[in-house]
Amino acid sequence: MMTTPPVFDGPLAAWFDRFAQQMATTGGDHTSLFTTIRRLDRFLVKQHPDTMVLSQEIVTEWFATFSHLKPTSQARYRWSTFQLCKHLRGHDPKTATAEQFEPVRGPQTFRPYIYSIEEISLLLTTARSSPLRTTDPLRPWTLELVLALLYTTGLRIGEVVRFDVSCPFGSDA
Repeated sequence: MMTTPPVFDGPLAAWFDRFAQQMATTGGDHTSLFTTIRRLDRFLVKQHPDTMVLSQEIVTEWFATFSHLKPTSQARYRWSTFQLCKHLRGHDPKTATAEQFEPVRGPQTFRPYIYSIEEISLLLTTARSSPLRTTDPLRPWTLELVLALLYTTGLRIGEVVRFDVSCPFGSDA
């Protein structure tokens, strides 16, 4: 699906338009890219109506306008901006480059936990003492095996759940 390039009004409108026209010829859906560039154009109209270059300072100021967003959204805006900057550098080498900016990093949310030998022993004992079920008479030993596999092999829970011990060669092998 081909996306129609937006109309630009800012001080770099002619260059933005050339970029959008070029991207439109590549095919594909550039809606997100064009939306970001249109927002940048409006930002320039308000904040830098006389600029002739997307300098590092202006791009830094632009990035600050969406710094409250999640890192993945910030990265998407930045990617679009850097695509435009690559195009504009052919016109003006003072245009900002991606290398001038630190990558967006989200907060470290995952903190690994290393179980002690005592904790592992307690987990395995608890698994072995889980109640038997008529529909699953091997449940305690299955839980113990799952925990042992997770702890000793580094497999993820989904990998253990999908573990298949059936013989691929049939019952005669």
